[in-house]
Amino acid sequence: MNSLMLGVMILVGAPGLKDPPKKDPAIVGEWIVESMVVGGNGPVIAPNGKMWYQITSDGKWVPRRPDGANTGGERHYSVDPKADPPTIDIDIPPKADGAQLRPSLGIWKVVGDTLTICFANSGDERPKAFEATGPRTVVMVLKRAKRDAANPPKK
Repeated sequence: MNSLMLGVMILVGAPGLKDPPKKDPAIVGEWIVESMVVGGNGPVIAPNGKMWYQITSDGKWVPRRPDGANTGGERHYSVDPKADPPTIDIDIPPKADGAQLRPSLGIWKVVGDTLTICFANSGDERPKAFEATGPRTVVMVLKRAKRDAANPPKK
């Protein structure tokens, strides 16, 4: 009987299993725009890495210049990596006149060091494929920024 009580006490007093650490979605990182198609008209190419984004684990989507400076217009995003295909909702900052725009709804995929995002501008229906078929649909192909000691990430 005493050994049974001792076993119960040990089980009750043992710490519970912890949830595994939350893993950042594959979309998190610094991305250089390789090409962009808007409404089927394109591609519009961003030469020499002049257009890139920092996508953070805390939900920020920050446009950056090549020197790392924030170009303004910080956005926020949320993703559902378990959807098929994974989804992204990008909040658009208010217009200069204060008018609020609805989020841009999109889909995304990461293959190797390439991120492809297809989204509909401001409240249009979420695309189902990675094609800029509607007049306000955008497909962006981005490459993960390579960093080394001579080219550290910008804060």
